Amino acid sequence: MAERRSGWPRSIGLRICVLIVAFVTCAGLFSQIGRLPWVDVEGSDWVQWFRPCALSLRDPFAPRPIAYPPWLFLVLWPLAILPAPIGFGLIVALDVLILAIYVRSIWRVLLLCLSWPVMLALVYGQIDPLLVLVFMLPARWALVAASMKPQIVCWFALRRGRLAAFLPLGLVVLGSLILWGWWPGRLSMERLAWEVAVDLDWPKLVPVGLALLASSDGLAWLGAGILLSPYVLPYHLTPVLAYAYRRGHPLLLLAITVVSWLVVL
Repeated sequence: MAERRSGWPRSIGLRICVLIVAFVTCAGLFSQIGRLPWVDVEGSDWVQWFRPCALSLRDPFAPRPIAYPPWLFLVLWPLAILPAPIGFGLIVALDVLILAIYVRSIWRVLLLCLSWPVMLALVYGQIDPLLVLVFMLPARWALVAASMKPQIVCWFALRRGRLAAFLPLGLVVLGSLILWGWWPGRLSMERLAWEVAVDLDWPKLVPVGLALLASSDGLAWLGAGILLSPYVLPYHLTPVLAYAYRRGHPLLLLAITVVSWLVVL
């Protein structure tokens, strides 16, 4: 009965077919979204930040001042080598696909994608929806996924991890130092959009964030990530919303989606 209410077909093969068709359709639509007069794909984060750095894979820090680990751009490179509109369409389709697989309900993922923070992530070609993998991967690989953009989800990944779970991340870091040298010294917060960051009066709320880490609830640890990070943009909340939309009451989710747009009215 739960599967019927979620809107997913019962057959595993049919589910896979639905996901493939949805992925291809979404990729095609978003690759052409730049034709709309009010959408600026060339000004998206994918085109301005992620794609140039991934194309400069030998030195991803050369095109832009960035605050991302270099292995992120190794992951994004296959999409970056495609024409910008196609790569943009594919990254957005991948975002939606991962959200759909995790939330496991068609109407819930629709509400999630219609919320303002998630819509912002999709329109900008951001990678925050990819961080939902932290909730699905084994703990050792969840830490690697969280490390790509750790503002919010790193604490959740640490909550799941044991000492042995740090081994894959340690190997990734070691390999990255061999390939790219002392890249931590090249991380830069320059030219980031501080003026549009969410004002959480950091670090005054850090004690509250630390208190939330005492909870055993996963949502509390995600909330701690928001309060402990000095830099939070609306689309950084995408993994938090995905976690909540998988579990929340339908009316509450509808209210969250509607209320999320009040900040732009």
